[in-house]
Amino acid sequence: MSSLPSDPAALARIAAELTSLRQSVEGMAQQLGQLAATNAALQARLEHSERARADLVAQTEHIVEILADARRELRTLQQKPA
Repeated sequence: MSSLPSDPAALARIAAELTSLRQSVEGMAQQLGQLAATNAALQARLEHSERARADLVAQTEHIVEILADARRELRTLQQKPA
């Protein structure tokens, strides 16, 4: 590791660069926090959508069963002599 320069102008440039880097890191940390919050919200929406989809599948299966029962009953009625 090299030693720091004794030149005040060089030290000022280093200090300015470190300040810039710190601000950049702080900005990235803030963006990461926002991305994490967005991700959590999207995950919650996905879970809600998956539950809704599962409910719709169950309802559809139930309707198909009811239609099959109705079709069987109709065939039975159609086969009875008038």
